[in-house]
Amino acid sequence: MKSRQLLFFPIFFTLILLPSYFYIGWRAETPKYGWWLLAVPFVLIGAMPITWQLRERGKTKIEILYMQITYLCMGWLSLAFVVTALRDAIGLLTQTWWPAEVIPALSLVAVFGGIGWAHLGPRAKKIELKFENLPPELEGVRIVQISDLHISPIIKPGYVEKVVQLTISLDADLVVLTGDIGDGPAANLIEETLRLKNLKSKNGVYFCPGNHEYYWSLASWITAFRQAGIVPLVNEGRTVPVNGVPLFVAGVSDPAAAYFAGEPKPDWQKAAAGSENAQFRLLLSHRPDGAKTAGDVGFDLQLSGHTHGGQFFPFTLVVRAMHRHAIGAH
Repeated sequence: MKSRQLLFFPIFFTLILLPSYFYIGWRAETPKYGWWLLAVPFVLIGAMPITWQLRERGKTKIEILYMQITYLCMGWLSLAFVVTALRDAIGLLTQTWWPAEVIPALSLVAVFGGIGWAHLGPRAKKIELKFENLPPELEGVRIVQISDLHISPIIKPGYVEKVVQLTISLDADLVVLTGDIGDGPAANLIEETLRLKNLKSKNGVYFCPGNHEYYWSLASWITAFRQAGIVPLVNEGRTVPVNGVPLFVAGVSDPAAAYFAGEPKPDWQKAAAGSENAQFRLLLSHRPDGAKTAGDVGFDLQLSGHTHGGQFFPFTLVVRAMHRHAIGAH
């Protein structure tokens, strides 16, 4: 899969990064020396394959600093492009043009505002779901879902601990992790991953894989999650007695498995095996795409992540165009 990423990157650089460089530089009325300064973040982003290699090697302070700067540049570039396009759109509509200095100023404010918001820690979003013929014993059952945490060298153990403590405070009947929890070699992220060992619920913690666990060896991540007391479910399920009622929780593999020899593709029928006597069937699937199939097989609820539904505008438009079920309940 990494070779596919490396082949994609020259196309990304040529079709997206270079035009963005000239567009932002031109509209920001960049002076001659400024073009060299402006080139720095673009070069760092263009060297992203180095970042991928560093993730495999380890996590020294210099390597982590380089990764942080690279991702910071990517965030700034995205916001600078948005601010530039917004300035042009307002100018064309009103024939009133903001000063060019607005572009670097607003984009930097947005970047550091986003960093500050992220450091405040994770927030819980409550969604109440109603089902016909739900057994009375399952009324008010609380499932806490964690998805796309992307534990990596730049996601510190402290942030993982915040996620854990927030989850504990919600007093869940069931905790589920719906993929892309790990994003790097599991052996290099033991301290961060073992923080998940403190996750607690009345009926266990369960995991289905996302595409990023496959990129960094699903087997090693499954071992790490098991060490943290988390039950991996890959095209399989198990019956959990919740308030005396048999609830079946299952997980399917991610379509990324197709790129890795020996890894099974998503199999909804296999995941549902053994659920005949369950009074409620819950499926964990990293991607929401297979929801109809899950319903046809007999699952009552599917929980997913993957869609990047929390992107900022205008990337929210891209997300909604790519994913039928981009965010929220459907």
